[in-house]
Amino acid sequence: MHASTLFTIGTSITTVIATTLPLSPPERSLSQDDVIFFGHNGQMNVVPRTEFVRYAESLPLATEEQQIFNASTLSLDAETEPSRTISSRCSKETVWALNPAHTFVGWDVLMSSVVKSPPNNSISINVEEGHWLTSKLSASSYSTTKLIEKFLAEAFSTSSDGSWSTSYSSTFSFEVPAGKYGAIVSNPLTIVHEGHVDVGCIGQAERTEFVSHTYQSRDYFNLKWVEGVIGLCVGDTLPLSRCYGPGSLGGVESG
Repeated sequence: MHASTLFTIGTSITTVIATTLPLSPPERSLSQDDVIFFGHNGQMNVVPRTEFVRYAESLPLATEEQQIFNASTLSLDAETEPSRTISSRCSKETVWALNPAHTFVGWDVLMSSVVKSPPNNSISINVEEGHWLTSKLSASSYSTTKLIEKFLAEAFSTSSDGSWSTSYSSTFSFEVPAGKYGAIVSNPLTIVHEGHVDVGCIGQAERTEFVSHTYQSRDYFNLKWVEGVIGLCVGDTLPLSRCYGPGSLGGVESG
């Protein structure tokens, strides 16, 4: 499913039930029942979490293998054997074979610390500095990685070395209910391109398999991040379980 699908849905929802933010939004406080849609063309809309959950059920969620790939820094496999000498008597060909591109919704990614609200009062938290995402490219042969990077950049306008790091943002704050644990999380839309390239003479070509996970940059006022959803994940116990995806989130700070 294309990356714009979620936000096409989100746009149709927001025309009736959500607040479309002005060009210079005032600081505002959101609850665990709200999520922020970060979509195309600078769109940023707040919609009820129930609407996001309803429509997200029709979208693919990252598998464990995809999430591990996405959360890990993968080193490209170095060649262990010398490359086959290509005969000068034949012309060198480069042939690409790609699987259909697809998009999945990533598991919760922290954009703040996990905090605990006091028993009798809610607390307000903001996006914090120092949380990050990076694009990834994994290839079975190191020698063709530059070729693959150039091809993906020209064909799909993607970058395998893109990275995004959060900075403190007071544009939005989320209220963690009294006595609860909570954290601001993002569910980035991850675009996957995978396939192989054959380089060499026909019948003697060397094949390199590859997979690329990339994001679309988005800039919303003083918050620079990627296309996806931002919301508040809340729970009663530690470790705080992800609200979207299996597993748990990080450590805790007392409010």
